[in-house]
Amino acid sequence: MLNSSKNSSKDNSFNYNKNGYKNSKFDCNHNKTVLKITNLVIYFITVNIFKIIFAIQMTFGILLYRTKGFLTVIEIIEFSELTKNKL
Repeated sequence: MLNSSKNSSKDNSFNYNKNGYKNSKFDCNHNKTVLKITNLVIYFITVNIFKIIFAIQMTFGILLYRTKGFLTVIEIIEFSELTKNKL
């Protein structure tokens, strides 16, 4: 009777690793590394998008933001025409 209870406690359903996945070939450190790399990639993509937006704003010589929201394309063209005439 004791042997049967010992065998039942060695059931494979409780064979989980640190991550909670059964028989996963990746350990916890691998998943942390992948998460760090993913976060870095997302960070660099976002920073570059903001750099591009800022460069576009500086090309027109104005900031695209106002209290009411974005400038329209017509306002940007009018501003660029005004600056050309002054030069």
